[in-house]
Amino acid sequence: MQRTHARGGRRAWTLIAPALTVAAVGIFVWALRPGYQNAVAGMPAPSFSLPEARGGRCDLTNLLTTRRAVLLSFLDARSKPLSRIVADPSRGQLVFLKSMAQQYASKGLAVVIVGCDGLSHGHTLVPRALLNLNYDWQLDGVPVLWDDYQATALRYGVFTLPTTFLVASDGRIQRRWDGFVAPAQLALTVESLLGPPLFRR
Repeated sequence: MQRTHARGGRRAWTLIAPALTVAAVGIFVWALRPGYQNAVAGMPAPSFSLPEARGGRCDLTNLLTTRRAVLLSFLDARSKPLSRIVADPSRGQLVFLKSMAQQYASKGLAVVIVGCDGLSHGHTLVPRALLNLNYDWQLDGVPVLWDDYQATALRYGVFTLPTTFLVASDGRIQRRWDGFVAPAQLALTVESLLGPPLFRR
């Protein structure tokens, strides 16, 4: 009887041990996956060069040589209204990002949007599909970028959409917001770097 239990225990262990090993290795690899970091205020913003929906590329380093600050927002480009009266957070954020671009461009602010649909839909958009976002929202002067398989989002530690960063001209992150951020918070933080706009909308 004891031998039977011993054999059964050994068999069970030979089945469980490989599964535990695979799980442990998976957790280890996930923790050390290349490029991952949780980009927070005070850290240098991870550099990127991504294709724009309208053609060409947007390079953060080059952008910071001509602008005093960059408001970088990772959004769901295919977000839909949650109901007749409730907007999806990405859509709501987009309204205020467009307003910030219009108000603070003359103060040296660049607003950049990164489409990260893979985080919410499980598969990414091709760059040309982001053109709809440009045209529907009339985002003239606001680059809409395609993040190749969320590689840039991963480097910034983005897991919630929207997630927005304010990057100063020295390349350091001044502020990070996970989730929807109210326009007053955006404006106050931007104005702490650039001063008030010439007009308000």
